[in-house]
Amino acid sequence: MADHSGGVFGYLSRNHVVVSARRTFMSMRIVTVLAVTTSLFLAACGSSGGSATETASATGEVAGLFGTKGVEIRVNNAGSVPMYVWTRSSGSETKLDPGKATNFYGDTNVGNDVELAMSSVPRGQAKQTVEIDGKNPPVGEPSVTIGGLTNYMSVGQSTDTGGQAAGAFWKAVVKREGDRADYKFFNIDVRWN
Repeated sequence: MADHSGGVFGYLSRNHVVVSARRTFMSMRIVTVLAVTTSLFLAACGSSGGSATETASATGEVAGLFGTKGVEIRVNNAGSVPMYVWTRSSGSETKLDPGKATNFYGDTNVGNDVELAMSSVPRGQAKQTVEIDGKNPPVGEPSVTIGGLTNYMSVGQSTDTGGQAAGAFWKAVVKREGDRADYKFFNIDVRWN
């Protein structure tokens, strides 16, 4: 037998409590999903304050959501004249005599991991430079952009590119080498004429 104490208003109050409890439960589920999603997003962006970790697959590509490896770029002077390369953020310049090489490392969660510029003349004299950007996004293949041309590369792939800057011609061979422990590795052989 139904309990009719309280009449119609008692019945409506009990139904209202049941409906309110269902709505509250659904709201809590939505809030929980949003909180978990936000936490995952912040962790992937590095905003959580903790260090990101990753599991690499057999091919060296990213297999985890919580981070990526950085990028290492080795610039080799494969030509017969000196060349100059520097980081665009600090301007720290390296003169590379023929046959010499230097490595640059970077690891950011947003944007390019490594941002360089190169020229056939020192930085202070360069009116036009060739920009080199290395990037390893959380999803997709790592890339190197050189002279405005972006190359998405798997391990073992290589590409040739070239152009003119400040009255001198340059040619570069970009190759994606096997990965290092913490970096996707690119080798760039450059010739200036």
